[in-house]
Amino acid sequence: MDVKRSQRMPFREILDLHLPSAVSVRLPLFVQRGLRVGPRYGIAHGFVVYGANGRSDGEIDAESPFLQPHDLLQWLADRGERIDNPDEALAAIERRLPEAIADEELGHMLSGEIGLLLGNALVANADGAQWKVWQNGHPVVQVGRTDLDATAIADRYVEHHGESPTHVVNRYRSSAGG
Repeated sequence: MDVKRSQRMPFREILDLHLPSAVSVRLPLFVQRGLRVGPRYGIAHGFVVYGANGRSDGEIDAESPFLQPHDLLQWLADRGERIDNPDEALAAIERRLPEAIADEELGHMLSGEIGLLLGNALVANADGAQWKVWQNGHPVVQVGRTDLDATAIADRYVEHHGESPTHVVNRYRSSAGG
């Protein structure tokens, strides 16, 4: 059987399809970039930011309406929680997490909304932190030379009782300040 070269799947795509993400994320960044595998390339998880913003560095404006957790903030306000800044909103959602998970309207999108809130808190509190978009359209927060996937952090917190978002913010607040 003769297969034309143009019909073959490129090696990078085959590798990305068959290499488990648990393995690809542990590869050194230069290997991930060279092979174009890992979380920056494949399918974006959580949500995706599409469209050209005119910037080649992938940075996105923190005030963009796409990065605001409107539903979560409204849910907290409806319950009388004080939400003057992202830190207070994170503390409020941590107090009300079981109630938020059980809520029929908010529960299914809770990880994404907490991820947006966490990202905004990091941008507000850590020196030099900024929203950035990976090549696959997934928004992350860049703090120094580290890209933090706020959505993945929030998902681990909500689904697997991982590190709380306020602890993440406090860790980067203290490292940025001193």
